[in-house]
Amino acid sequence: MRLGELKNILDVVLNDDNKITLDYEQIYGGQAFRINNYSAVIKALIELKKQEWNDTPSGQFDKLVETYGTSASSVILNNQEYNELMQYINSINSKMPVFYGIIDSMVKKQNEHMINVRLPDKSDISLQDLSDINNRLDKIFKEINIDGTYEFKGFDVGSSWYEILILGACTYKFLIAALKIAQEFFKAKEEYYKSGEAKIHYEAAKAEATKKATDKEIREYASRVVDKKIELVIEQTVAELPDIGNKNENVTKLRKTVISISDELNNGLEFHLSLNPPKYAEEDGGKISINYETIRQIEADKNAPKQIMNNLEEPGEE
Repeated sequence: MRLGELKNILDVVLNDDNKITLDYEQIYGGQAFRINNYSAVIKALIELKKQEWNDTPSGQFDKLVETYGTSASSVILNNQEYNELMQYINSINSKMPVFYGIIDSMVKKQNEHMINVRLPDKSDISLQDLSDINNRLDKIFKEINIDGTYEFKGFDVGSSWYEILILGACTYKFLIAALKIAQEFFKAKEEYYKSGEAKIHYEAAKAEATKKATDKEIREYASRVVDKKIELVIEQTVAELPDIGNKNENVTKLRKTVISISDELNNGLEFHLSLNPPKYAEEDGGKISINYETIRQIEADKNAPKQIMNNLEEPGEE
């Protein structure tokens, strides 16, 4: 995991002294504890467990995770479970301020328009491979250009991830929209084909219902169906985004970028948002979500002073 990602995970659960803190309340007359930040604390502890300096025995912690999982935002623990969790946290907290201080000194806050690209996880990647990847990425970021292209900022600290800053605000919005679509439909054709639904739908739609469909026909049908869905999503996305330039041109730009990014996902690359994304976008578990209503509100707020000035009448002569 990148150091910046780890820092973000820790920031959610650390207090001012850089120690992990439980948000809890006693219930049932003090017989149990409701942990209100359970998933955030567990996520942090799981990552800290991987650190070489952490020699705290994790048997009871592992048992707790096995019992309650990792995804619940809050859980109710009995007194024994609560005490065991606190003992585990206190042991780690004895080293947390020093560890966090090291991370904090190494990690700089990323620009909100940064895109992080993870290189393929290959042991035999060559310089020619890197050159080919760079050329393809250069083409992607230039094709999506609306009001600015990009700057290569180097590698994210403690990782083999490219940091690429998208210069245009509109270009960034269109690019992350393309990322979202490409990720949603990545491997969709193969999954639709393998599910058996493509065969059922294809044969149900055929005029000659008695003729058995061939494997080639089903694959081609699955590809056409998914491509049609992608086209519809692209058109809907352009309609959601601020009206910049020619709509048909933007649909074409978005389509080309979605196809190119999908190809790179197949090549083993990963694309991720900034560790400090704008407030209209977020990423969870590798999945991007975009709030287009927030984008429109930001644009409206940005244009409000200009609109007010345009509506003011010129003062008359006295």
